[in-house]
Amino acid sequence: MKAHLLEILILLIGFTYIHAGNFLTEKPDVLESCSFDGPKLKECLISNLQVIFINWTHGLPGSNIIGPVDPFTIKRLILSRSSPSDDSNPVNVDTDVRNVLVSGVSQAKIVDASYLPKNNKTEVLLWIPKINIDFDYSVKGNVGGRKLDDHSKGHVKIEKLLIAFDVDIASLVTPKGNFIDVQHVSVSFREIGKLKFKVNKLFGGDKYLEKLTHDFINENWVEFYISWRPIIEYVIETMVFLRSRKIFSYIPAEYLIDNYALLESL
Repeated sequence: MKAHLLEILILLIGFTYIHAGNFLTEKPDVLESCSFDGPKLKECLISNLQVIFINWTHGLPGSNIIGPVDPFTIKRLILSRSSPSDDSNPVNVDTDVRNVLVSGVSQAKIVDASYLPKNNKTEVLLWIPKINIDFDYSVKGNVGGRKLDDHSKGHVKIEKLLIAFDVDIASLVTPKGNFIDVQHVSVSFREIGKLKFKVNKLFGGDKYLEKLTHDFINENWVEFYISWRPIIEYVIETMVFLRSRKIFSYIPAEYLIDNYALLESL
């Protein structure tokens, strides 16, 4: 059976954040003001980004503007998967995924970072050893001619992820200080080691069909990953964009960049 992603009809994603209006009034010792023309810019960027996005696991110091990074939650995803009309074993399903809980991000390492002054772009490479994803689901449709109309819980484990981020930034001058304005984030998966999938109570709880489905997906996970890669990258882009905008609206640019005037003049 070949599975194809014909189209993604709807993606609805929500994050649980508590809004706040202040900014970080004192520079933490763990942050270093990087110099764009300094000899150790890469090391400085890596260190700062590791602290604010990964090491501050429970959020920003002195603020509840964002929730924890590990685990973090996604409220809802609405997905549609369709096969071409000439597929002899079609997969046509609509899936509503809720209460997604993602754990393991706190073990991530930023392995590379650079700043391109010509177009105000930051490039970041992130390595994650393992991510566990738990969720509630409901699914309707058919797989290979067998009807699906089920709801229960599921789990996905992803190992050895290498993710590239391209982040467009600009300067933001406000009455409370100078900040970095994140304008766009794009994501690309460079490597993935393994993906394992399991959901409960498929096909009305038929254990035989459930096992066949799990075995098929897990044996052919690369094909499924390629099909679903665009939506996975889009979800991560959305999450990082929303989170990074809040982070950099809270941390004054001077805490991260000692020659901020250079950025403003570009």
